[in-house]
Amino acid sequence: MATTITKEQLLNAVKPKSKKIVVDGIGELLVRSTGEVQRSRRTARLYDENGKLNEETFALRRIHAIVDQVMADENTPMFTEQEAKDLFESDSHMLDKIYAAIVEFNGEEVGKKGE
Repeated sequence: MATTITKEQLLNAVKPKSKKIVVDGIGELLVRSTGEVQRSRRTARLYDENGKLNEETFALRRIHAIVDQVMADENTPMFTEQEAKDLFESDSHMLDKIYAAIVEFNGEEVGKKGE
């Protein structure tokens, strides 16, 4: 029979995780999984007050993934919300590579949590 875990064990198991990933043509990046508060905020901003998809915000979803998940160190995002515009004006091919690496990392995290 399995032993029930403690609250501390549960909180430790579900806290955001970080990992260094290599992005071809860019180098090594530290990425962190998104916390529930940030994910909920981003999801809420996708829709206007009438429940209609906000096209402008939807177009920025890849940029927001980079802003939210690429880290300068374990606790500091590399980019601020105000710098999202700078990323939006960047080389889309290179941003595709970063975004694909983040999606792959997120898929790995989902797989681990489901085990």
